[in-house]
Amino acid sequence: MSRKLKIIIIILIAVVTSLLVANTVFIAGTPYINRSLIAELRFNPTIIATNTTDYLASITKGKDGIRAYQQRRIDSYVAQRIDSQGSNNVLPPPINPADFVARGFVPIARDTYEKINVSAKVVEMYYGSKSKFKQISAQFNGKDVEAWVAL
Repeated sequence: MSRKLKIIIIILIAVVTSLLVANTVFIAGTPYINRSLIAELRFNPTIIATNTTDYLASITKGKDGIRAYQQRRIDSYVAQRIDSQGSNNVLPPPINPADFVARGFVPIARDTYEKINVSAKVVEMYYGSKSKFKQISAQFNGKDVEAWVAL
């Protein structure tokens, strides 16, 4: 086998491996390192293989499967951090659309995101600096109502 072919094969293996392991080493869908996983590696080095297998299984279910996997990983990370710190503010604020989607938010307008937790009866809204609004008037149950709508 030629030397160039060996180099190309090694690069391809490295790229595929890093793509698969990245969702385990980092908090899935975010640029933040999963510190609890790194600490656990010392005692359980097979955890990366287990989490990577779970990620591969989620890929077969398409985008919804990947989103569900990422949400499970984020939820488990948050639960671990809350247990150890007793604080609910364990993740830095989202900084880009992929962070919002990974945390379960849905884009509803430009730089505007929403997350609904029906069981807890909570609606979280995020309005970024690029959000734009329009004031509208409408009739609701025979009354004039004014509202601001995100564009």
